[in-house]
Amino acid sequence: MTYSGFLAGLSALVLLAAVPGMAAASDARVLGDTQLDLADRTDTVDLSKLPPGTNVIQNLKYGPHALQGLDVYVPARKRGSGVIVMVHGGGWKRGDKTYASVVQNKAEYWLREGYVFVSVNYRLYPEVDIMKQVEDVAAAMVLVQSQAKTWKVNPGSLILMGHSAGAHLVSMLSADPSLAKAAGVKRWPGTVVLDTAAFDVVKLMETTRMTTIYEALGTDPEYWKLVSPSARLARGAVPMYIVCSKQRLHICKDSEEFARQARQVGALSLVLPVDMTHMEINDQLGLPTGYTKAVDKMVDIWSGRP
Repeated sequence: MTYSGFLAGLSALVLLAAVPGMAAASDARVLGDTQLDLADRTDTVDLSKLPPGTNVIQNLKYGPHALQGLDVYVPARKRGSGVIVMVHGGGWKRGDKTYASVVQNKAEYWLREGYVFVSVNYRLYPEVDIMKQVEDVAAAMVLVQSQAKTWKVNPGSLILMGHSAGAHLVSMLSADPSLAKAAGVKRWPGTVVLDTAAFDVVKLMETTRMTTIYEALGTDPEYWKLVSPSARLARGAVPMYIVCSKQRLHICKDSEEFARQARQVGALSLVLPVDMTHMEINDQLGLPTGYTKAVDKMVDIWSGRP
């Protein structure tokens, strides 16, 4: 697909996502920057609310560690759709694949659309560093691609998705194709990035006042470059659809800059600004809003669904 054709097909998506949100005062916008490190709501997914006939495969292992597992939600009816792989947030040190904010609305929506939905756990800081977390997500993707046909979906139609710290991890894999290739991941069509401040980690660490971020990202500028998606962007990067909160200072501007850099290396990437909080972007995806319709349209385009 040419870049002009890509933009033509997506020109209506930002209009679709004119999601009403709370008016944010200046102090709320400042507080928005602190939300990068907050964990999702800790209530777990209610399986009884999933579409009838959903087959739930819990804690399918992709490695020996207790956190190296994923949950698979397989719809009763397929419609030639693909598989969505979701990576939770939590400041690289918290979070879980079973949280309702990670799974509930998304799974309910895309299961009805015929997609398989997968929620991934990964080892957490301080037990492992961020590069090991990237390796975990890649290993989970390899397992999903190897099992996709058993769920009656095309392994080539995998859509990667992540929120907050999880959005950073999926951005790393999407920006630098060598990371996924080294793990044995086959090329996937696109990634949905849900509100991360960590595209340019060097800039983030030079400007943040959050001491908790240093627990995971440290104080070494060379390490910041190593785990910075903007520094790792390379030819062959995977296209990204980047959702950003207009209620967080600088996030949408930084997202636009990263998308521009990604386009320069051939990754057809767009930004969707929404007037929602950092947590609402995650929790409310799947509800009947223009925001969900915009993301769903992108997922359909990437998965090749008519």
